[in-house]
Amino acid sequence: RTSGEEEEPASAAVGARTSGEDQAEAPAASAAAVAAEDDEGPLCRYCFEGESEGELLSPCDCKGGQKWVHLHCLRRWQRMVLVSQPTHPAFYTSDARHHTCGVCAAPFTCAPPTRHELMSSFTGPELGALVDAGCMIGAHAGFSAELSRSLGSMSEYVAEESSYRHWIGGAYLIT
Repeated sequence: RTSGEEEEPASAAVGARTSGEDQAEAPAASAAAVAAEDDEGPLCRYCFEGESEGELLSPCDCKGGQKWVHLHCLRRWQRMVLVSQPTHPAFYTSDARHHTCGVCAAPFTCAPPTRHELMSSFTGPELGALVDAGCMIGAHAGFSAELSRSLGSMSEYVAEESSYRHWIGGAYLIT
């Protein structure tokens, strides 16, 4: 967990099944996944850790090795989805990946965080409280130079897939 992440409140996962429930739903899973789960117990599909890293939830209809997730791992993945979205308001829409499982296509049983909550998780609550509609964020010259140096050391593919170019010399109006 990064320093900006906070533990999700239990109320954020209302409706999600926990690893202690619904163990009998495994028959639809592959024999290998069931055997691995029997040996090690349920594991998070994102971090591959068990309940020692936090409560495991079943937020969709996935079975077997894809069934369990830590809420903080799901939120981390949802933040990555947010980063991949266009930043211009004309192109922003609610991303289905926040609401629907990409594996089983079932809706998540735990409501996704709001865009503001996700953005605040990047900055921490103190800075998040300062960012509101009408604010402007600009890239500092030193930050832009560091990103440019980092881009120079990346392969073209990795550089293209990163979001660095958007931040170099960038200025953004929060709407």
